[in-house]
Amino acid sequence: MTKYKQLDLIGNKDGSINADILINKLVLGDCFIVLSDPRFEHYFDGVFTDIPFKNTIKGKLGEKEFTFEKFFELANFTTKKVSFLISFCNYLNSIDLVNYGRQYGWEFHTILIRDKSPNRSWISWNRPLRHTEYIIFLRQGNYKFSFKDGTVKKRPNRSSFGGELRKVERDTSGSRVSYGMFQEIIKAPAVPKKIRKHPAQKPEIFSEIVSKVVGENKKVVDFFCGSGVLLKHFPNSLGIDIKQYW
Repeated sequence: MTKYKQLDLIGNKDGSINADILINKLVLGDCFIVLSDPRFEHYFDGVFTDIPFKNTIKGKLGEKEFTFEKFFELANFTTKKVSFLISFCNYLNSIDLVNYGRQYGWEFHTILIRDKSPNRSWISWNRPLRHTEYIIFLRQGNYKFSFKDGTVKKRPNRSSFGGELRKVERDTSGSRVSYGMFQEIIKAPAVPKKIRKHPAQKPEIFSEIVSKVVGENKKVVDFFCGSGVLLKHFPNSLGIDIKQYW
């Protein structure tokens, strides 16, 4: 991906956006400032991001300044009327993300669970499910996600929504049967410390999965892009982070 500083987003003198501005760009800057430019109003097909988690890393990633009100106001400003918003969150954020989203016109569609085990997180009754993360799928204007693999479902074995496609076989009658559309739980341990560029960097498989679910050629923005790994499979994307992790 090309790396830019905030001032590179000024664009053309006549106020129009440069034609190549969304071709795999990572921008160093504050997303709430960069994306306040009126040229980004209703510009993106959707948001795919990893919001700051509650009660994690004690403010080191800026979550003390993060509010859901500001987040959804920015999402409504930058996305089209028919759009998607997909975000990682922990169990504390998940309820807030869905409830605040509803207030700002975003409909909850489904959830995908990431199983991070084995990990080295300590166990506490005050902070359960530390080995999991959630990927919340929200939409506006009845945006159509593509979770189906195009085959007949065998009801007793079907799964509903989520991550990796399961194999397709033939039953005793010779009919093609999909044993579940997608798996809801994706086992994806942490990226090894030696190769990750961001302390909360996600495995690249999630970029691949979500790119298939939302469809091709979508203009996607990541407000808190970190190393930019979530945008790997989105050629028309813009990632922003207040710190440079790439």
